[in-house]
Amino acid sequence: MSIGKRTAPLFVRHSNILYHHSRFECKVCNKRIRCDHMGKREVIKHTETQSHKDLAKTFQFQARLQFSTPSLNETQQRLRAELKMAVLTANNNIPLAFHDKLSPTIRSVFPDSKVASNYHSASTKAMCLLNLAVAPLLIEKLVESMRTQPFSLSTDGSNDSGLQKMNPATVRMYDLQNDCISTRFLNMCVTSSSTAESIYSSLNSKLEELLQCSSPWDLCSAVGVDNTSVNIGVRDSIKTRVLQQNSAIFFNGCPCHIIHNAARKSSDEFCRSCTFDVEELCIDIFYWFDKSTKRKNSLQSYCTFCDQDYRAVVKHVSTRWLSLEQAVERILKQYESLKSYFRSEDEPQPRFKRLSDHFNNSMTEVYLLFFQNALSCFTQANQFLQKEEPLVHVLQPQLLSLLKKIFGKFIKPSVLSVHVNSDTLVNVSFSDMSNQLADKDLAIGFLTKQTLNQLYEEGDISEVQKKSFYKAARHFLMSAVDYLIKWCPFNEELMTHATWLDFERRLEKNFDSVEYFVHKFPKILGNINIDKLSEEFINYQMLCSNDIPSSVKSRANLQDEDPHRVDYLWGYLRTLQEPGTNHKAFGLLFRVAELIMTIPHSNAGEERIFSLINKNKTPSRSSLQLEGTLSSLIIVKTHISNALTWQPTEAMLEKAKGATRTYNEQHKDKN
Repeated sequence: MSIGKRTAPLFVRHSNILYHHSRFECKVCNKRIRCDHMGKREVIKHTETQSHKDLAKTFQFQARLQFSTPSLNETQQRLRAELKMAVLTANNNIPLAFHDKLSPTIRSVFPDSKVASNYHSASTKAMCLLNLAVAPLLIEKLVESMRTQPFSLSTDGSNDSGLQKMNPATVRMYDLQNDCISTRFLNMCVTSSSTAESIYSSLNSKLEELLQCSSPWDLCSAVGVDNTSVNIGVRDSIKTRVLQQNSAIFFNGCPCHIIHNAARKSSDEFCRSCTFDVEELCIDIFYWFDKSTKRKNSLQSYCTFCDQDYRAVVKHVSTRWLSLEQAVERILKQYESLKSYFRSEDEPQPRFKRLSDHFNNSMTEVYLLFFQNALSCFTQANQFLQKEEPLVHVLQPQLLSLLKKIFGKFIKPSVLSVHVNSDTLVNVSFSDMSNQLADKDLAIGFLTKQTLNQLYEEGDISEVQKKSFYKAARHFLMSAVDYLIKWCPFNEELMTHATWLDFERRLEKNFDSVEYFVHKFPKILGNINIDKLSEEFINYQMLCSNDIPSSVKSRANLQDEDPHRVDYLWGYLRTLQEPGTNHKAFGLLFRVAELIMTIPHSNAGEERIFSLINKNKTPSRSSLQLEGTLSSLIIVKTHISNALTWQPTEAMLEKAKGATRTYNEQHKDKN
């Protein structure tokens, strides 16, 4: 390196000296020293000092840290590529037969790549990699967590349309790596019947087999099911059998089903009162236009004449939670066009006659406008409760909010306010006409009321029709609140005590609400130190918003009006340490919070599993084995969120080596 005067540079071979114009820097001594007077001699003089020699000697014998990542050999690189492609296609619902063309395509597109030239993974090998390498190890990792952490189990039965009935079981637990609640597919739990005994036996045997213990229900906090008698009946049900194993397990019916059923029962009551069946109308309109290009083109011409945009009719399915409101809205957006079509055309079919009668009735538009207004609160509540994030701590407030909205449509505010302030909303005497609003004050929607009054003033409807509509509207609203009060868990003690989990509502509860869970779940929280837990809860209540970093607030949506992600927030709180120690500041309290967050607030996760099954088990792929390839595909979909960034483990690479050989040995007798 060069040093010296301005006239001629001089060179000193010393690895610890850096030259900077009129100064040099010694990396050993961490000093900058002037050298513009004597040049090279200044450097030599410094290197001969005792302090420099001592430090240089220390550096010479100091061990250096070596950071190196083991490189994969060509075989491992090829296996890694084959595994990633198998997972990528499974994650995107692409048929395994795609691999038959993918393998030669990769070799032809990348001829210079050694990995690509050795890439040989057709559909059979891809199936072997998923069934024998990826899926088993993903389940193994899940089971390891289930042995040490609280979890909840959810299941739902498929339709009895085949030789085997699917009862897919999913596990809900806290993901310590990503600081969030995750739902993972565990097993298909196939049975030959839909009795409580067969379903429970399948679930129990799978848990015993996977957890390798005789009491697999000990760490289970809750079981999520729908509201059928097979699941939650008081005599012979899955619930009664599971509670015999662990009486602390919480059974939660699905509020999404309850809300959907409340809307459906109310619609039936509306129909009995005024003979208008909104579901029948939506279904008839869809199937009238569904298979006919001629009818669709004819409707489009009527839309052009009425200056409306043509839109395809939405299909309503009675078992789908959110389809009715969408179907009604789509009809109303082109109501004038549909009315012109059915008043002008003439067809002999009974379905056309029914539709023609509806659109010749002036009250049909009023009925549809009423349903558009009335169904919106059901849809909003249902959409909220379908979220995957933990919401059991806000389930009761959300259901009470829905109930209050419906009450507000027909109950006097003076009556309603008394019950709201005293937390006795479920005790409102809603069938007492003295507590109800007059017809003109019913909250049936602005457009509904405007259209109704206009038709009445123009003489298109009679006083009798007007009163009949108001009577039907009252029956709809009363039926809705009656069903919700009967089936919703408004008085469920566990949900009442769970609200402290919400950071914004932490001051509303005392330590009794925390202690409730310790006493209810002794097998999970029995060894906890109550005094230490109480101290942590007090410290949690004393936290203020400024104690939470802005990055955590943003991720948890803490500043939004909607409920925040409590799992993200508690993921941060569990990492906090007591000042001056390595002890967790909220270690015990997090254990209680973790248990609460595992409790499912609805059965929407199971419905998503059936959606995944329908996307993979199609008429062209009907031979997928339920407990084989189909299960592996669902495991990959629910365990691996991002196939692009996912990397196979060493254990998977090792399993992948002999996957096809194992498959061939298992099937050699069949060949």
